[in-house]
Amino acid sequence: MASYERQQFKELDEDVDCIVEQVLLGTVERKLRSVCRLIYAVGKERFGVTPSERKQTTVSKNRRQI
Repeated sequence: MASYERQQFKELDEDVDCIVEQVLLGTVERKLRSVCRLIYAVGKERFGVTPSERKQTTVSKNRRQI
């Protein structure tokens, strides 16, 4: 990983930590759900989303169906 990428992820981590400390209150389950959504939203905002290519699966008959 390049130095620039490391710096970007370090900044992301620090920013998410600050947001989490200020925003989250409540049970552990609620915090976990919120942290996951928060990390995804901040990462999506900063780095964007790369569309994934879906592989088309083929269905084949098993030996019993032949």
